[in-house]
Amino acid sequence: GPEEEILNCSLNIALLGADKTKAEQEARRLRQSGEAFSAAEGAARRGLEPESLQVELDRALELGGRTPANLIRAARIHDLAGADDQARALLEEVIKSAPPAWEALFLLHGLESTDTDKPLEVATPALETL
Repeated sequence: GPEEEILNCSLNIALLGADKTKAEQEARRLRQSGEAFSAAEGAARRGLEPESLQVELDRALELGGRTPANLIRAARIHDLAGADDQARALLEEVIKSAPPAWEALFLLHGLESTDTDKPLEVATPALETL
């Protein structure tokens, strides 16, 4: 009857409101993640010590999720700061979670090349994976 229709309409309105709120929260979280990544990159350029940089990047990853794109972004920031071990660990996580993860493999190749003072054209374990 009419009461049931009113109840159904009220439920639908409540659900639409909840979806809008959820979408707004997700957008805010992603914006905060982007801001945290930008702040971490700026801190890396200014020479922030690795432990503090790790805290900043952990916050960015917590907000944005440990997606391949976010892990690669964090790895680039670690690389910028000279924290090759942290960058390598993140890139290896990407490679395991999202094969073939070509960009991560290429960046890992670059890190491996700098470890050995060989030019980028020399084969490394990451390059052989490609």
